[in-house]
Amino acid sequence: MEEKGAENGVAAMAAIWQGVDPAAYLQNTYTPPLADLERKDNLLPWVLACLHRAFTEGDVSGELLVDIGSGPTLYQVMSGCEVFNKVLLTDFLEVNRKELRSWFQDEGGCSMDWTPYLQHVCKLEGRPPSAWTEKAAKLRHVIMDIVHVDVHRPQPVAFDVLPSAGADCLVSCYCLESASPDLAAFTRALGHIGGPAPAGGSAAAAPPDSGNELLFWGAWGKDPYGPSECGPGLC
Repeated sequence: MEEKGAENGVAAMAAIWQGVDPAAYLQNTYTPPLADLERKDNLLPWVLACLHRAFTEGDVSGELLVDIGSGPTLYQVMSGCEVFNKVLLTDFLEVNRKELRSWFQDEGGCSMDWTPYLQHVCKLEGRPPSAWTEKAAKLRHVIMDIVHVDVHRPQPVAFDVLPSAGADCLVSCYCLESASPDLAAFTRALGHIGGPAPAGGSAAAAPPDSGNELLFWGAWGKDPYGPSECGPGLC
């Protein structure tokens, strides 16, 4: 009975997210006035700075970086693309994956202009904002795929997506908690992305005790598709 209740809770959360409009979400959350990259007290510049430091000051690099629950956003891999040879983007919703593919294919139709974010990260790296075109090209070059993920399954991504060794680093921003109806479901999801795969399968994402890294940003109780009210030190 308890297991059935947990399944129902996860299914209810999944049903809620089916109504997400990526274009509206990006406009409401990642453009001014809510997202102001020039304000030091704004959440997003702080997150970008944290990701920059993690990928430049820490010993975080390797072959494959996997972004768990990318949503329709790219900011979370703009620093990591410089120190990993491959980046895998993942999301549960096809509408979000379609939005990511629109940017990746660079053929128009993308709902979000990521130029200010690329410029901001370039400045963090000590480069002129005009280098954003090089960074965009680098990011497109290292993105290996954009695939479905379900963190509530023991094998979150398809067996043939990851190499047998798994990923060198996972990054996840506002995914696990937004997809989980309660703390128990969140804990199980965390185990799924970092734990061993079922017999005969490849590693779920990053094998435990492998020395691989997990960079996690989240805020319990925050609606990732609603206005952000948290700031530095609160999320």
